[in-house]
Amino acid sequence: LVEELGDGGFMSMEDIEAGMHIDIAEKGSDEYHEGEVITGGSDTIIVKMKNSAAFDAKFTKKKYALRVVVRNVMYLWDEVDVMADSNRSGCYRLYTEKYPKVVNRRKYPRLSMQNPCEIVLKSKNATYSGRMVNISAGG
Repeated sequence: LVEELGDGGFMSMEDIEAGMHIDIAEKGSDEYHEGEVITGGSDTIIVKMKNSAAFDAKFTKKKYALRVVVRNVMYLWDEVDVMADSNRSGCYRLYTEKYPKVVNRRKYPRLSMQNPCEIVLKSKNATYSGRMVNISAGG
């Protein structure tokens, strides 16, 4: 599924701009690492990882999954190549030739954040530690 944008084009890496928040994980893993786009591009973007030491420790030459929220829609690329950027410490070049999948659409803009939170399930009388990664007017 490819999302058609309002200008008649299709969503691609070209729509990713500097300052956008990204999440990346080794393909098949649930452990996403956070980063911020430094520069966008047609088939390549450069990202600065928030915890580059943790990402460096897990970095391999495998395929990665990339999540990005663009214009209130979350997109997922599942065949992303990653290469360390030799010009910038803690930065990586991300390459893909495919169009993304549309994971979800949002009515309201989402604000990326990193806040610890406590999740309480009254029905089970259980409390869990969590981390809020984004929020919008809709929840």
